[in-house]
Order: sequence, then C-alpha cells, then structure tokens
Amino acid sequence: MRLAEDAKSDVREYFYTQKRGHGISRQETEFPISQDDFETLWPNTKGWRLQKDRLYIPAHPHTIELDLFKGGKLGKLAISEIEFSSERIARAYNDTPEWFGLEITGVKGWGNSHLAKKGLPTGYIA
Repeated sequence: MRLAEDAKSDVREYFYTQKRGHGISRQETEFPISQDDFETLWPNTKGWRLQKDRLYIPAHPHTIELDLFKGGKLGKLAISEIEFSSERIARAYNDTPEWFGLEITGVKGWGNSHLAKKGLPTGYIA
C-alpha cells in the first residue's frame, strides 16, 4: 500500500504494492486503487509502515530515486536507488554517484519491510 502525495499540487494517488525477492533483481507489482479501497486496506499495514519523501533526480538516461525517511526509528536515513530495465544493464552500470555511499543492494536488513518492523540494521553507524 502506498499513498503518494504531491506537495506542490495537493494531488493524492493510492496504490497497491507488492515486492518479492531480494537483491539486484526482484518482482514488483504496483497498480492504482481508489481512495475507498486504500482506506479499507490501510489498517492491515499497521507495523509495516514507513514515512518518507521521495525526490527524483535526473541521471541521464536513468532517474535516481532519493528516499528521505521521516521520524521514528529511522531518523534522518536517506536511501538512493536507480531502477534499471534489466539486470544486465544494472550490472553494467558503472557511473554511481559518489554521494550514494554504502551499497546495500541485497544486504539483509535494508529492505523496507525490515526497516519498518525493526528499524536500522544491527551495527549500522550513522
């Protein structure tokens, strides 16, 4: 479940989302749903929720998604990612910006579900 809000236009969009797998290549399903459906399903997500702002940064021909987490156990955590059209293209990519920092693709404890339920991975130093 995801609520996407555009702060500039006050537009709200509601999505059903599901992610399976780990690592560089995984299955993601997302489709729009009505506000009524969202409000019906939202209580089922208790304990699995994250709040963050997402910024989109052009990195031709790709787009960097920068998630800035808000509040709670995650404090000022920021995670950036680039989604690729294939695993082959992802593996060949060698222009990662220096400011990305720690590579966490496929590293246990960094998935959204773990972050939502347990907070930052053990041993993480901000």
